[in-house]
Amino acid sequence: MNVHHKWVRYIGLLFLGLLGLGSILATGGGGGGGYSGEGGGGQAGVTVTLNAAGNVADVTKGTKQYQIDVSSHATAKLDADSINVLGTAAVNPTNLPSGYTFPDELLAFKVTGLNPAGGETITVTLTFSTTFDAAARYFKVANAFAVYPLAVFNGKTVTLTLTDNGTGDSDTVAGQITDPGGPAQPSTGIYTDRSQLVFGAKDGLDYAAGHYVMVNTTSGNYSTRWEAICNGPFQAWPTTGQGRGWVIVTPKPGDAAVGTNSGTLTIQPEGSGSPQSIGLTLNKYASGTTAKPFGSFDTPVCGSTVSGSVPVTGWVLDDVGVDSVRIYRQSGSTNVYLGDANLSEGARPDVAAQYPSYPGNQQAGWGYMMLTNFLPNGGNGTYTIEAIATDAEGQQTSLGTKTITCDNAHAVKPFGAIDTPAQGGNATGSAYRNWGWALTPQPNSIPTNGSTIGVFVDGAKVGDATYNINRPDLAAQLPDYQNSANEAGWFNLDTTQYDNGIHTIEWRATDSGGNTSVIGNRYFRVANTGAPSNPVNLSQWHLDIGATDTGKMTNSQNVYVNTGAGPLGWTLDCPTGINCSPTSGTGRGTFVVYADPNQVPAGTTNYTGTIRDDNGYYPPQTFTVQTKKYASGSTHPPFGSFDTPVSGSTVRGSVPVTGWVLDDVGVENVKIYNSSTYVGDAAFVEGARPDLQYAYPGYAASQKAGWSYLLQTNLLPGGGNGTYTLEAIATDKEGQMNSLGTKTIACDNAHAVKPFGAIDTPAQGCVASGSNYQVAGWALTPQPNTIPPDGSTVGVYVDGVKVGNATYNQYRSDIATLFPGYENTNGAGAYFYLDTTAYDNGVHSIQWAASDSGSNSDGIGSRYFTIQNTN
Repeated sequence: MNVHHKWVRYIGLLFLGLLGLGSILATGGGGGGGYSGEGGGGQAGVTVTLNAAGNVADVTKGTKQYQIDVSSHATAKLDADSINVLGTAAVNPTNLPSGYTFPDELLAFKVTGLNPAGGETITVTLTFSTTFDAAARYFKVANAFAVYPLAVFNGKTVTLTLTDNGTGDSDTVAGQITDPGGPAQPSTGIYTDRSQLVFGAKDGLDYAAGHYVMVNTTSGNYSTRWEAICNGPFQAWPTTGQGRGWVIVTPKPGDAAVGTNSGTLTIQPEGSGSPQSIGLTLNKYASGTTAKPFGSFDTPVCGSTVSGSVPVTGWVLDDVGVDSVRIYRQSGSTNVYLGDANLSEGARPDVAAQYPSYPGNQQAGWGYMMLTNFLPNGGNGTYTIEAIATDAEGQQTSLGTKTITCDNAHAVKPFGAIDTPAQGGNATGSAYRNWGWALTPQPNSIPTNGSTIGVFVDGAKVGDATYNINRPDLAAQLPDYQNSANEAGWFNLDTTQYDNGIHTIEWRATDSGGNTSVIGNRYFRVANTGAPSNPVNLSQWHLDIGATDTGKMTNSQNVYVNTGAGPLGWTLDCPTGINCSPTSGTGRGTFVVYADPNQVPAGTTNYTGTIRDDNGYYPPQTFTVQTKKYASGSTHPPFGSFDTPVSGSTVRGSVPVTGWVLDDVGVENVKIYNSSTYVGDAAFVEGARPDLQYAYPGYAASQKAGWSYLLQTNLLPGGGNGTYTLEAIATDKEGQMNSLGTKTIACDNAHAVKPFGAIDTPAQGCVASGSNYQVAGWALTPQPNTIPPDGSTVGVYVDGVKVGNATYNQYRSDIATLFPGYENTNGAGAYFYLDTTAYDNGVHSIQWAASDSGSNSDGIGSRYFTIQNTN
């Protein structure tokens, strides 16, 4: 069933049944053909005056004054018959959002005159009588109330961003938008982002996923303490907080009877504040009575022609719970896996309203950003995409297929992706790093200063991205664009300026030819705690562990602890069945997570652990662990990619050999060969490929999917002059091997002119600590040039920021022996003392940038490394 249809029927019945069908009193009043008369449906006391252009309406009800303005769109008109002011009690008296009041009630209106093909996005400016503060929210209403995130408040005005047949449109008729809703102000000192939660479970299945409830304060300060209290077969964590925060509610199916089980979560403020209550429902089914998941595959439209980054979207629900939606490309009689869609909270309030009794309905919408350039034949041709949903019991349903034509050969608009935050992921803190990338087809380019890459949160521009940052993986896969060498960018987002809850983010990129495109638009969750200056934070919120019944297991994984400004004591509550060490510490630190393969249950098991401060002042940080135990013979060899250097390229000096690899249980090694001759082992680099962690959820240790080896081409046979074929071979924990590919390159060190060298410490992916850590390496440059011995042209960069110059001109006997004919042969060594305590624990980048006397420059030794300090 298309849920939009039922929503439209409901609104129609609402107008006809509740409001009546009184006559419209068209008086032909002033303004040269404008409209003046009663509101749609003839509700007494509502007067509508439409201007001559038909795109601005002044509305009056009693002492309340309203205005609806769509004049920013050239052809948009307002349908006078549909405009009305609705009382909340008449619309949905049993499902009003807890803790909110609607001082100006609800506005109903319809916009017409849009492109009959649908898909147009417009802005609507609404003016109300009440002045709303930053805590106000705009609610859409149908069968239930739902917060609409694309609403920007400014005193008495609310600006809505609406898309025909898309976000914010309550009908399925192309060329018009129906939009009933209204602004609400929190009525208490503490308020939550929802009024009810529904869970599902099956008899004999004792696990059900938890859901967030976000807590905010109307004053915006962090002084109000609160307690979370659950009754019924439910539990809440954490049970206390201060100011802004969150609670995860998890059902306890083992304590519930088959049938409908009810409960309540109460957020009780300290003192005399009014509590907030959230209704909880657990529907528990007897074995054999559950149904398969159901839903819809909505975009892209079948038969459409697309290019670049294309959102693949739809919705899905299940009576017990949805486990995954996977996207495939059909190839003959087989399906080729493309990736997992993310379930996006807040993306489909219409579905939540249509199916209020289904678990997880607030995150029914799913989305996957498909980069069509990576499809076969460079994304040129016809492809059939299928979406397959799997529920918590393993039952599967195809949500449908879409056959599309991709025409990247004739694409003109910018394209790219946002990597962080992930679709539906969390963002916290005052300087959250929003990463992404953007390219545009030849011959155009994107200005390297990032001035044409706008970052928009909740539809409002918050700044421009810092652009022109190298991503070797993308440079290798998309080499033929003006910005290929430096296509990545980032923006520091102050999430503390937003309420906890669901928000939207997107980039809008414009190239030198004036072509503009939206990149990576998605929903994400702001989840700050009440005192953001000094919370307990973790580097990883989710870990995956694989095991076999023969005792093979993923290696232990590190999680880094940061506590902001002070040496806060913390204690770890490790989930039963998972091992963590240590379980306590002070300030910054690290704990290791691992499992005993003999204790891991068969199949997939989910665990939740927490880390909390010892004083109980800050809400705890929650992390999850998923284990998957495989029967003998059911695992697969490792898979991945060999990305750089590019086949057919000519290289010199030090060359990064990079790619990525994943495995269901764990990768043992990636070995690099020159033809059949072993060259060296690549290092696994945590944090180098966050895109893969999101693209392949459920694979063991996916945060370390990236691998790298720095190849000194000068040391290849023939002095690094000639043609060489490199191969990367991955081996997993069970000894299964797979070639990740080969690269045939030409090395021409005889004609090299740029400096070259290496960083030796920290090694790729290794640990650095302390206030005086020695970064050591070396640098040379071809004759006749030289590198100044004072090191003034050997800059040291951490996380892209210069921190100083290296101390150069140090004798290295190994380098002097290997490279005897250079000006700096007897002083190629260099070092720099780095204060790692100035950085958070976790993954960082470092490189040297060397220039010689001939003004030749190059980067040396670029790599990721891990800072691991304790207070």
